[in-house]
Amino acid sequence: MGKDGKNAKRYTTTFTKEQFAALERIADANKVTVTWLIRRAVDHLIDSVDGAAGGPMLPFDVR
Repeated sequence: MGKDGKNAKRYTTTFTKEQFAALERIADANKVTVTWLIRRAVDHLIDSVDGAAGGPMLPFDVR
């Protein structure tokens, strides 16, 4: 992803206070930014869906 935005698409989302606090804690513990952490999580999800046999069950069960 280039900083010029030519190979990127911006997307906005909202996290609960608890979700964002957890993301900040994980990012701080690993000396990375929350945005870096989110991009890696998205990459991991895409790899697990596209790369694995069957991938995760979608939609996610969030009970």
